[in-house]
Amino acid sequence: MFVKGAVDADTAAWLRAEHAIYARYRASFIPELLAWRDDGVAPWLAIEDLSEASWPPPWSQARIEAVLAALVEVAGASGF
Repeated sequence: MFVKGAVDADTAAWLRAEHAIYARYRASFIPELLAWRDDGVAPWLAIEDLSEASWPPPWSQARIEAVLAALVEVAGASGF
């Protein structure tokens, strides 16, 4: 899991906005929301850890096709 925590009013506002996206949408291109806590001052959220994912380069044909498929899914998502 990857945890983000607010350290001031700006980062608290950013995390609340980010949480609103994770809470509203589910798609293969969005990390899974694992936990959320907002005490009104310093919220934090935990999302799926993607550090074990494969991050190109190098770009193989399979990776290029996966990215293109994800872009089609993003384009078809409503409300983003």
